[in-house]
Amino acid sequence: MYRFLVRPKWIAFTLVVAGAVVLMMNLAVWQLDRLAARKDFNVLVLERIVAPPAAFAEVAELPEQQREWRTVTLEGGYRGETELAATAGGYLLVTPFGIDGGNTVFVDRGFIGSAADVPPPPTGPVQLTARLRTPPDAVDSVPDGALYLDRVSSAPDEPDVTPRELPSLDDGPHLSYAIQWFIFAICVAVGWVLAVRRSARPRLDPEADDPAAVRRRRRQQAVPWQDEPDRSTPQA
Repeated sequence: MYRFLVRPKWIAFTLVVAGAVVLMMNLAVWQLDRLAARKDFNVLVLERIVAPPAAFAEVAELPEQQREWRTVTLEGGYRGETELAATAGGYLLVTPFGIDGGNTVFVDRGFIGSAADVPPPPTGPVQLTARLRTPPDAVDSVPDGALYLDRVSSAPDEPDVTPRELPSLDDGPHLSYAIQWFIFAICVAVGWVLAVRRSARPRLDPEADDPAAVRRRRRQQAVPWQDEPDRSTPQA
């Protein structure tokens, strides 16, 4: 009764359905992997931003992956020109910062709106609390190997500059996307089963598509059908 499944068109249809199901299942698993990676990232960031600030010298020598997001304190002064790095709605102010007795790093002082005047950096000695970060793509002034920091606070303060916000630490849409891909895969598989059963029905019931047989079955029903005359009413 299911010999039709070995016909070329059914083989092709089955292969397409199987490929679609495999693809959707892989996309669902990929979203679950992204969810796990995001959870790990959130835990790492939270652990490092809530840790007490460390001296810059203690963290600067660590490998890049171990120092990312760590909060440090340092003293020195701003030197050189400020780069305006374009971002959504305004600019990031990136200024070289000379550490007392050390090298120069680059500090993202924070955000200003696109219509705001660019405030100059504080002059003289500055006490800085900042997070070690990776420069965003919009920043061009940071040479290879130089350290980049996001200002958290400073003395003297910069009231006209908003420190860069932390990234969103929620789980994102990955779980809902994974569930959707699983549902799509199930729907495709169920659709294939229904298509097979519908194609096999005439083979299981030879009278299914026989108009005469359909009419005979209808006459046996308790309620008359509309396409047959009502024999209970006398004909004129």
